[in-house]
Amino acid sequence: FKIAGASTVFAFSKPLYTLDLKEFGKIEDFQLSPGKNPSVAVFIPGQKGNPAYIKVYSLPNVKSPVSQKQFFKGESCTFKWNALGTSILALVSTDVDSTNKSYYGETQLYLLDISGLFDQKIHLPNEGPIHEITWSPTSREFAVIYGYMPAVTTFFDSRGNSIHSLPKAPRNTILYLSLIHI
Repeated sequence: FKIAGASTVFAFSKPLYTLDLKEFGKIEDFQLSPGKNPSVAVFIPGQKGNPAYIKVYSLPNVKSPVSQKQFFKGESCTFKWNALGTSILALVSTDVDSTNKSYYGETQLYLLDISGLFDQKIHLPNEGPIHEITWSPTSREFAVIYGYMPAVTTFFDSRGNSIHSLPKAPRNTILYLSLIHI
């Protein structure tokens, strides 16, 4: 697999797919999905007044993205696929907070799926950084810890709808435990 413009290249004897996104800028990060139907998500940071992009391609079709999001304020990105490889969370951040409320910059969370039916920003009602994002083992929901400490923990369904929030507490890690019945 080869992505033109990416800083990391996997060396194979002959690439199976070539994804050329030079017209959008330098690819900062990318991640292949797990699951039976592979997809690749790429992040292209915004620069010189141009927007940042997240694009998801379903392999082997690399001609056009199945899902994409365009936005401003994006310098780096961390991807988290669900276990099925059907949806991805993109934690986008900047080094500087334009409002000067945080020393650590700004963070935004986006949810995209491989069907192309939805791509959206996850709206979090409290201001502050996003500390943790985690998919449940079932891939049907995800959790986010966000806001200034003490932080809020909110659980969302796979479409990004809030389903439950925990009271504010000093948390920064989410772990889903599997219980095995014998």
